[in-house]
Amino acid sequence: WSPIQDMELPPKKEELEGWNKLAMKGAETAVLPGVALVASVYLLYNALSADNATWQGYVQLFIESRLVHISSLDCCILATLCPFWMSNDAELRDWKQREQLLPILSVLPVVGPVTYLLLRPKTGDK
Repeated sequence: WSPIQDMELPPKKEELEGWNKLAMKGAETAVLPGVALVASVYLLYNALSADNATWQGYVQLFIESRLVHISSLDCCILATLCPFWMSNDAELRDWKQREQLLPILSVLPVVGPVTYLLLRPKTGDK
């Protein structure tokens, strides 16, 4: 596998026009990644501040519920693969801080990729 070499990132403003590109347009602003960062910090705080009974309830659901089990495993696999995709995106966008910040952001499971979305070059930054 190799990344698409002729793909231009960040995309030009003309490529972000229309309703079908709304999610891509949101990712190229600071608003959507900012909201995702606040949400991920809030969820991480809730997970870290949960008491023992809450964690025991989660473990029980993990054992009994296929949905919780598969969703948890899916989250772990995606968090493991995230540094690979962040590295490819940073390389295609020719991100100058790639060497300094990407290793740090890669070890932070949820907050790292969202912070990368905030820091990466956006449309019009080139």
